[in-house]
Amino acid sequence: MTTNNPAQFFKTLIIIYVAMLVGQLLFGGLIWWLLQQQESKSAGIFSGSGLLVMLVVGCAALISLILNRSRSEKGADLKGLPQKLMHYRTTCIFRWAFLEMGNMVAIIFAFLDQNSTLLLFFALGIGLFLLARPSNVQFAEMYHLTPNEEQEILPG
Repeated sequence: MTTNNPAQFFKTLIIIYVAMLVGQLLFGGLIWWLLQQQESKSAGIFSGSGLLVMLVVGCAALISLILNRSRSEKGADLKGLPQKLMHYRTTCIFRWAFLEMGNMVAIIFAFLDQNSTLLLFFALGIGLFLLARPSNVQFAEMYHLTPNEEQEILPG
């Protein structure tokens, strides 16, 4: 992936983000639909597997946050805009992967337990995933860009 054109870089990164988001929503929607077709039991959110799902989704979100902060601190020390852009891309993908893992665990346990209430954790995970959307403004703040680098990244 070339980093010569930052606007194209962010468009490509947003395409990856949207693809991951749509995939999760389609899979979650399919499982929800399947659970509605059969009699799903509502054991509640705090059943045995509900606690496990809550723990996994929470840990995935926490790891995602810690990873994002620690990598952005290291990335701010890099020299040159292309290196910072590639570092940001890798950081975003790792962050999204952890969030998506928590969402997939929620979907799988909801399906295996036939408990549609567990999909509430999936909804929470999607909310957290939506908060992790990449932006050039966020990148500029996290990576402490120089004024020249900011001029390349930020519009107008």
